Amino acid sequence: MKINYSFLLLIIISLYIDCFTQLLIFILALFFHELGHVIVCLIFNIKINGFNLGVFGGKLILNNDFYILSKYKKIIIYLSGILVNFLLYYLFKNTLFSYCNLILFLFNILPIYPLDGYNIIDLIISKKSLNNISVLFICLSMLFLSILATSGTTIIFVIP
Repeated sequence: MKINYSFLLLIIISLYIDCFTQLLIFILALFFHELGHVIVCLIFNIKINGFNLGVFGGKLILNNDFYILSKYKKIIIYLSGILVNFLLYYLFKNTLFSYCNLILFLFNILPIYPLDGYNIIDLIISKKSLNNISVLFICLSMLFLSILATSGTTIIFVIP
């Protein structure tokens, strides 16, 4: 496991502004997201060479066997982390842990490199039209967030 210096800086800042507990809960949600990827990789016999943790999230370092998988299996691997966050959001409704999972879910479905949403779309469509599709999905994601915001679901992170 490799921890980026930026992540260590984030920990120091969270201690200073007294939100270390919230950061730990978010890290737990991130852990379960990556665990979803790990479980499916193990099912597909993909060796995991490592894990990087930085201020913008985590990334599994996979063996070269990943690159010879069918695109459907790759899509399942990319979806697994997102689906874990979605499931945990509904299992732990109205808790900080559920909202952290919701944020990870919504963030990771965005078709922005290197997020899972981008990788899924990249496998489904041609590279040429990926930029246009990315813009479309960003708009759809914003629409989804707007609907979520007006549906009575409250997401509040207070940093004193």
